Amino acid sequence: MNPSPRDNFYRCMTLIVDNGNEAAWDLLDYYLSNQGTTLKDFIENNQHEIYHLCYNYGGCCRCKYGTVNKPKSRILYQSQLDILLDTKGSNIPCTVHIRAKPTCSHTVNDHFANPNIVTKQLDLTLCRCLLFNFTNILPQGSVERNAFEDLINMRNKCCHAAKGEISSKDYQTYKAQIEQCLLSLAQVYGKTKAMQLKIKDSEKRPFDESICKQLQQTILQEQVLQVTYVNFIDSHVLLSFFSPDSKVK
Repeated sequence: MNPSPRDNFYRCMTLIVDNGNEAAWDLLDYYLSNQGTTLKDFIENNQHEIYHLCYNYGGCCRCKYGTVNKPKSRILYQSQLDILLDTKGSNIPCTVHIRAKPTCSHTVNDHFANPNIVTKQLDLTLCRCLLFNFTNILPQGSVERNAFEDLINMRNKCCHAAKGEISSKDYQTYKAQIEQCLLSLAQVYGKTKAMQLKIKDSEKRPFDESICKQLQQTILQEQVLQVTYVNFIDSHVLLSFFSPDSKVK
């Protein structure tokens, strides 16, 4: 008996959400271990740059200590920044002013990382952000870097599957592509055989509609973070940066 389109969708989602996230976590942990550091220290060492992946439109009170190259478009959103940094602490007194008006949106508690942060709190998008921007473990143009990008592209493609269903023909194609991505990443941190076993286990796992719906919701939430521009910047900050007399670099 051939698997149903819903079952095909479930198995692709399992590969991406469970095995894909685990591959990303292992990859980041592997890098951190080789550097002799923790995720918390890693985030704090790159705190200023991480901050401007979200607030990319201008300077902050920390820029006077060292200018960072800000991306042309936002890479992180506030909800993602909240995962990485302690945004609930006291605001830092800002010394950046234009025409006597504060222009710094710096409201992070000295950019400290969340004290109990662990890699398993990060989704594929956040892992990619840290790995691509602050490590050299996935060089530009490398097979492994392309595999990571392809894995996220496959996640988005599956997410667009009508009614959460994938045909048998598409399933075979998607499955092969996802598995190749997972194995390419696992090779970096030396767990190819373990990943092969996990892939086989995913194939044998019985279909569960409730878990399928959870996986589908997880994928949708992750994708929304990529395409939704969150309007969280105070209007007076925007006006100060985009006034006729001010220039945005």
